[in-house]
Amino acid sequence: MKAKRYTISILSYLLLAFCGCKKSDYVPMRSLSCKWTSNYSVEAKVIDMVTTVHRSVWRDTAYIIRDSTPMSKYSFWLACNMPERAKKDSVKVKISGYIMTFPGIEGVQFKHGHPFELTSIKYL
Repeated sequence: MKAKRYTISILSYLLLAFCGCKKSDYVPMRSLSCKWTSNYSVEAKVIDMVTTVHRSVWRDTAYIIRDSTPMSKYSFWLACNMPERAKKDSVKVKISGYIMTFPGIEGVQFKHGHPFELTSIKYL
């Protein structure tokens, strides 16, 4: 009986956690380091994602992060604060950071990737 009540409580908390607020209501725990314009906001947080850095096909100096989650909304992110050490094609990394958004972003086609700000990066 106690185990059933415990399970119901946990499921209720999980439901509230996932449905209680919109992604766009997310507020970062620390201030952002990139200089985003006032119309930008945080859409979602990424925590410890293992992925690969790639050189953009459009420009030699742009390095993008492949979104490794299945069925993702975006396929690549362009980090505003990519460290020089990570600017190599096919570098494996574990990253955390913020997916950025702004009003009207649905109609924008990004050449290098969706706006992203790194908060941590570990080289694998």
